[in-house]
Amino acid sequence: LLAFSFVITLAAFLYILISDYQRGMNSYDKNLRQIQTSYQQSISYSLWNFDSRQIESQLNGILNFPGVVYVYIENRGNVLHSAGDVYGQSDQRYSFALTYESAGQSYQLGNLHLNLDYTGLYNELRHKAVNILLTQFFKTFSVSIFVLFIVHQVITRRLSRMAEWASQFSLNRLDHPLQLNEQAHKRDELSMVADAINRMRETLQQDVEERERSHMQLENTKEQLSMAINNAAIGFCRYLPEEDTFDCNNHFANQLASTELELESMKHPMDRLMDMISGPHGVEQRERINKLLQGRIPRIHDEFCLYNFRKEECYFDITLQITRYDENRPQEILICVVDRTKEQIARRHAQELTVSLENKVTQRTEELYNEQLRTKASMQKMESELAQMNASERQQQQKKINHLLLKQLEHLAEHIRQPEILPGIEVFLRYLRITTRDERHSLNLTNCLEEWLDQAPELQSVE
Repeated sequence: LLAFSFVITLAAFLYILISDYQRGMNSYDKNLRQIQTSYQQSISYSLWNFDSRQIESQLNGILNFPGVVYVYIENRGNVLHSAGDVYGQSDQRYSFALTYESAGQSYQLGNLHLNLDYTGLYNELRHKAVNILLTQFFKTFSVSIFVLFIVHQVITRRLSRMAEWASQFSLNRLDHPLQLNEQAHKRDELSMVADAINRMRETLQQDVEERERSHMQLENTKEQLSMAINNAAIGFCRYLPEEDTFDCNNHFANQLASTELELESMKHPMDRLMDMISGPHGVEQRERINKLLQGRIPRIHDEFCLYNFRKEECYFDITLQITRYDENRPQEILICVVDRTKEQIARRHAQELTVSLENKVTQRTEELYNEQLRTKASMQKMESELAQMNASERQQQQKKINHLLLKQLEHLAEHIRQPEILPGIEVFLRYLRITTRDERHSLNLTNCLEEWLDQAPELQSVE
């Protein structure tokens, strides 16, 4: 902060000095132009008239301008008039030509020379520089002290408190919040940081409490799981390949029709277990177990068919999981066995019952279908017989009507005396005699065939 303030002050100081220097030089240039404008013509007139007193007065007037230390009039290398300190320090020299016009002709009278000394300007700049430096130093020093005091009171002191709190922070001190001892209405960025840290502390405290609760629940779950395993018919066994031994519970031994002591003292128990595997997938399952023992696969879960030590066929859901390795070689294998024998037997009986039920349903469906066909054929037969009866009835009725009509026309023909209508009546009478004498009957061919089949024993077996 001090260095930055010093750089800014130095830049402002240099800018002010350069501005004052340029302003002083511009003032000197302005004075030179004023001298040339005011004295060049008047001094030329005095030289033309040889007015030495007036010339001296004019030269002394030029000396009154700031920075002019020596002024003289020179003509062809000879100093005609002069004023001021000829031995004084001269930083810059200027000269003006002195001419006089008379009767339309210009005469060269000499040159006016001025020696300028910038000591006054330099002294003024030096004094101003000292004043500026002292003022800026005092101001910068005061502002820096004040800023450092404010920073200490507002930032550093609270940062120190935050650092002290952070150095003592631990998971065992989550109930100690970060307090900056500040007023509630004075809020700034550090207050926001403190609030964020306190929120983080509360979140960590909640997470720790949640973790403790989860740990307690996990312990309770482990106890309940252990009790459930002991109460459930689940067999667990731990196989150690290097020692080639089993470490099993009572359920695992009972499922294999053995005891814990026999299995734990058995030689090559894994080979014995693999030899007990049977069923259509036995070869493939033994190959997968060999791959697991070699560490090529990490886990096996399948339904196995085994013959226990009493040579009874059993069905198990077996899971083999590698729980520990040593240089990519299994060092511990967990075996979980669930007895599915009863379920398998029940499933087999259910499948047999399902097949039997499906056969009965199929048979009954066929019987119902045949019964439906027979019923449909009977209905068609009855409809055909009914149609035949209706046709026969209509035919008998028509015969009766034709017979009555024949009798009436024959009686009427005996009494007709008009010969022109007799031929038509005779034709109609002949038609009626033919229809009334028609003894044809309809024949049901289906019934005839059925009667013939019933009467022929050798055809009764034909369906």
